[in-house]
Amino acid sequence: MMGAAGAVRHPLPEAEGGGLVMQAGDVQEDVLPAVRNPERLAALQRTELLDAGADDTFDRFARLAASALDAPVSYVSMVGLDEQVMPGAALDEPAGGARALPMSQSLCKFAVATGEGLVIDDLQRDPLVRDEPRLQANGVRAYAGWPLTTRQGHVLGTLCVADRRPRHWTDDDVATLRDLSTLVLDEIEHRSTARDLARLRASTAALLERIEPARDSVDSLAALADRVDDPRMQRWSALARSRMEGVCRSAAELRSQLDDTPPGPAREPVDVRQVLERVVDSTRALAGVLVLFERDPQPLPVCCDALDLERAVSHLLVTALHHGDGGEGALSVAVRRGEGRTAVLEVRAPAARVPTGELGRVVARLDRAERGDEGEQRRSASIRMNAGSVVAASGGVRATASPAAGLHVTARWALAGD
Repeated sequence: MMGAAGAVRHPLPEAEGGGLVMQAGDVQEDVLPAVRNPERLAALQRTELLDAGADDTFDRFARLAASALDAPVSYVSMVGLDEQVMPGAALDEPAGGARALPMSQSLCKFAVATGEGLVIDDLQRDPLVRDEPRLQANGVRAYAGWPLTTRQGHVLGTLCVADRRPRHWTDDDVATLRDLSTLVLDEIEHRSTARDLARLRASTAALLERIEPARDSVDSLAALADRVDDPRMQRWSALARSRMEGVCRSAAELRSQLDDTPPGPAREPVDVRQVLERVVDSTRALAGVLVLFERDPQPLPVCCDALDLERAVSHLLVTALHHGDGGEGALSVAVRRGEGRTAVLEVRAPAARVPTGELGRVVARLDRAERGDEGEQRRSASIRMNAGSVVAASGGVRATASPAAGLHVTARWALAGD
């Protein structure tokens, strides 16, 4: 029968054999189709709790339920295909008890079959389970469990309590169990949402990485079209640039929305001299060209992501070489201590003729590498013309490109500790 709190209640019968009679073997056959439901199993697998072992958070939920209902045993259970696992447990056994049960010993499987709470005052006398000794193998005499049901209607398992002696579970007990189960389910779904968001961020980052080369290709093709004295080609060039910029703006907006989360832990200071030395050595080895490198004799600690900075500087140097003539003195890099406790990076490539769009991306990326997550909020560098030169700027990074002087990039970063 149904209790006041909505659970399927199997109270202590007044006489042996009274109440609902159902053979345990029959119940097993009724339960298994629901347990095997592929959509439920897929939802359960996504929780990543079947193989996780003991979980401190769910242990606390189990202890809370045991304390609230004055019960010696409590579980947060997940009902799998062949066994029931308990990522959360509060037990009166010194060794803590097993964290998994075969399905033949699972009482929580009934919640999967019915989607309702189950209350049994005495397993040895209850008609539902009294003829199935395997369900009593763990010394449990009384049981109350509430299903953990997702918003999609899948029952993952239960929050349950048990006693080693017969007892009457009150309606208040069941209501408390139901309320606590919502907290457990909130934690499960919060973790699932966090994992889904992390995967979405990774997919978005991969998409953005593919968009940058695509924009470079469009810019290059458009630049070729601009040199052709054909109005149709020039119209196509303008249209292609416009559409590509729209794609980039949409992608940047998506990335900004995904990154609208509290900031992570503070980044550790890194010596930018060491980062730049690695980049210069790699560029020399890969490109087979002479890269002049000067560095300050004293450490220059800057709070940034070392890998992001290394990639951003590599992008800058490769871009300068790609648009240069490869001659002697084609590229020079210097890093020194500047005024006002700053680290200053200077890159010069006199023969480089870097396209405007690519110049802006190099500057913006170098700025973001130092600013980290905050930098993702600002995707584009400002670009202006000045006496025949193109000037791109973002934060503490400024680049000038001109036919006469080539490429000159300056980046200023605050030293750590200020």
